[in-house]
Amino acid sequence: MFHNSFKKASDVSENTTAAYQSYTVADRASVSGRKRSLKKKQNPSSTVYAETASRAPAAPPDLADRPFHELRKAVHNGLAIISLRRWLFFFPFCIVAAATFITSLNYPRTYTASTRFERRDDPILIDLPTTEGIGSFAYFRQTLERDIVAPAAMTKAVIKLGLIDLSDRGPDDELSPDARARAEALGRSLIGSISVSSKERTQHLDLVEIRYTGPDPDLGVKLVDALRSIYVEDTRTRIREVLEGKKTWYTKRLDDATAHLTATQKQLSLLRLENPYIDPHNPSTVADRLEDLQRERRDLELRLKTAAIDMSGLQELYRSTQMRIAVGARDGAEPGPGLLFSAEAVRIATAIKSIDDQIEKLRLDRGMLDEHPEIVQLRAERARLEERLFTQRRADDQVASNQPIETADPQLVEHDDPILIQWRQENDRIKNQIDTLEQHTREFETRLAATIEKIDKLTVAKDRVLDQQETFARLIGDIDLATAECNGYRDVLGRIEPILAANEQGRAVTFTEDQAARGSHVPVSPQTRTIMIVALLLGCCAGIAFVILAEVIDHVFRNSQQVARSVGLTILETIDVIVTSADRRRSLIRRVVLAPAAITLGLSLLIASAGIAYLSVEHPTRYESLRKLPDALLDRLAESNLFPHPSHGAADRGDKAAALADSRG
Repeated sequence: MFHNSFKKASDVSENTTAAYQSYTVADRASVSGRKRSLKKKQNPSSTVYAETASRAPAAPPDLADRPFHELRKAVHNGLAIISLRRWLFFFPFCIVAAATFITSLNYPRTYTASTRFERRDDPILIDLPTTEGIGSFAYFRQTLERDIVAPAAMTKAVIKLGLIDLSDRGPDDELSPDARARAEALGRSLIGSISVSSKERTQHLDLVEIRYTGPDPDLGVKLVDALRSIYVEDTRTRIREVLEGKKTWYTKRLDDATAHLTATQKQLSLLRLENPYIDPHNPSTVADRLEDLQRERRDLELRLKTAAIDMSGLQELYRSTQMRIAVGARDGAEPGPGLLFSAEAVRIATAIKSIDDQIEKLRLDRGMLDEHPEIVQLRAERARLEERLFTQRRADDQVASNQPIETADPQLVEHDDPILIQWRQENDRIKNQIDTLEQHTREFETRLAATIEKIDKLTVAKDRVLDQQETFARLIGDIDLATAECNGYRDVLGRIEPILAANEQGRAVTFTEDQAARGSHVPVSPQTRTIMIVALLLGCCAGIAFVILAEVIDHVFRNSQQVARSVGLTILETIDVIVTSADRRRSLIRRVVLAPAAITLGLSLLIASAGIAYLSVEHPTRYESLRKLPDALLDRLAESNLFPHPSHGAADRGDKAAALADSRG
């Protein structure tokens, strides 16, 4: 055996040495060729010498200068050792790799399931203001991920999926404290297997994904779907509660603001009744109105004076007309010019009447006031004419007084002379004018008294306007603030009502399913590639470990190099091994029967275990059916009575013995 193994080792060593030497010679030739071409380029005149030198044997280069020489040598020696002890590498490799594949069947599997949906908020939800004690809807969006995996939501999911015994209930058909505690504990244990991610696409649109990572593929799909539905229900419930709370809060605030507004308006009304002549928005109107009233007072006083003058003139004219009628005209003759109503007096009175018409026309048509220069000039002219008329009437009265009325003949006075009739008509007209002027005078006096009274009140109001202005400003400011506050509360309530109605219809927050709950029965961990790499790596490590262990423990010389290294001398020649027919037969059996059988057994074990590991990861359903196949075959064999159970045979023998005893009896 020593000679045989020594011969095999010698053959292997010689083959590897020859390959190494051929590689070295080829490498030397390439190096010498590069050197010759370099020298030829440097010195073209030495061509003959270079060719002669090329025919000469080149000196071997230093192997230590070659890159990675030691690494190549170490790898070469390692492969040579593995090739020499290939069976010690093959069997541990197959056994350890197969054991790793079989062990991976018990490694915990990790499955995933996920669902994805869109949450679209109504824009008015974000715009609703935040009240004390109630968070805004923007805050709800920030806590979205925590709301989905909250302990309360996980407990609801556990109860909804029936993961615990739900028969333990109290008298009010609610879960007992123990059952709820178990549900909460199970829910808290499942929180770690749920992950939530949200992506804000727009201000009011979120893309939410719920992902399950755990050992149960069927539970994952049901759990993520239950969490999604629970989150939808809880969100709508929270929106309703928040909106109802906001509605109650804003309604109370609106009632308080309305009551405050009403009370402030009452105070302002009372203050305005106490100060009717004060305009709080424009305090200077008191001075303007007072100035207008002063102007009106002066105008009324001027009109009263004018009316008094006109009344005096009309009375004198009426008295002179009466005197004319009393004096009469003898024989139908017109009275002489020396009487009371002279032509000059008539002309002056006509001029005064013309001036009055002009002043009235300027007031009405052109809107002139009494202070206008034209009106002032006309009034001055009228005053001058009135003085002349007064002087003329006095002169006429003096002339008329020289002729006593009693000297007139009564028959002539009652004479129906046309001139007398005209004088009587003139007398009646003057009487009517006097009555009208007296009525106007009374109206002017009444208006003047009212104006004076208003002037007195406005004077008092002017003195108080500075004192009351601060009170007016405070009340008006309070009313404006209360009005704005009421309008703001009404606006918010007007937005809450539609949202409440929309929430009842499921439109306040819209949930759109982007991806239905789905999961795979193929685990994400461990992966097939990982199992294969780990198994092959462990198998290689085991094979290399056994090879190294054999090299350390085994001291049998299998080639001449080992002998030379051990002895320290060069082996010049070896003796051939004498091989008998029995040795050849054993060698043939090992090569033809045992070696293929061992290789087939190892590879079959390796392939079978790798296939089972692959099916358990990539096709778990098929793996389960194959795993249950032996049990199914055993059950069928048991049902077919091909292999009766020993207890059945004993029972049959007992029945036969009882029957035999009965027959003998």
